[in-house]
Amino acid sequence: PSLVGSEMCIRDSLETMELEQGRVQQLRVEPAARLADPATLVNLDLRTASAEDPFVEDTVHFTAMRDGVLSGFVGSFVATLSDRIVLDTAGDWPETHWSQSYFAFEPMTVREGEAIALHFRIARDEDEPRHLRIDLTVRDRTLTYVAE
Repeated sequence: PSLVGSEMCIRDSLETMELEQGRVQQLRVEPAARLADPATLVNLDLRTASAEDPFVEDTVHFTAMRDGVLSGFVGSFVATLSDRIVLDTAGDWPETHWSQSYFAFEPMTVREGEAIALHFRIARDEDEPRHLRIDLTVRDRTLTYVAE
């Protein structure tokens, strides 16, 4: 029994260490797996946006559509190139080589109808200017990610 307990402690510690590394995973999340409807973090008109416009700090609010375990947030984008050409990685469209970005978070139980506040900060990475540093805070827990 103590060996099993030791393995569990090691596994839990490794999972915590993995989350704290802030690695963004590229994957596809089907719409049926969503716990809440998507929210827009940044909306840019690239014809008029400045180089600093993507770097913002704000809070968005979600409402859980069903009971479940929240284990992360999925980032996607929609780029309207013309009236007839739209690139959309949100999962509602057929899959392409563009992917979603999964920001793993410590799992937490949510209940249908529960309000979920996500505070975010998007900034340039200090070490690599072409990367983004993204801070996400939920329920007083903040994790920092680097997106390449």
